[in-house]
Amino acid sequence: MIDKKDFEMIRKELENFEIKREAIIQTSREIINLSKRVIYALHRNDVKAASLHVKEIEKQKKLSSIKKYRRK
Repeated sequence: MIDKKDFEMIRKELENFEIKREAIIQTSREIINLSKRVIYALHRNDVKAASLHVKEIEKQKKLSSIKKYRRK
């Protein structure tokens, strides 16, 4: 049987996991959206806009640093 202390520890672990999961999902959505913009810009032969979107993706990747969400 799980006592209250163990239950609370499990609840906190799940809560932290959910927070990290949501952050990763949000970052992924933003990068996918920017990737779509890169493709559309290239289809329009707008290399300058595509380049700006790629830089934004790199910035987003650095800000999110998905590595920090890895399980230990």
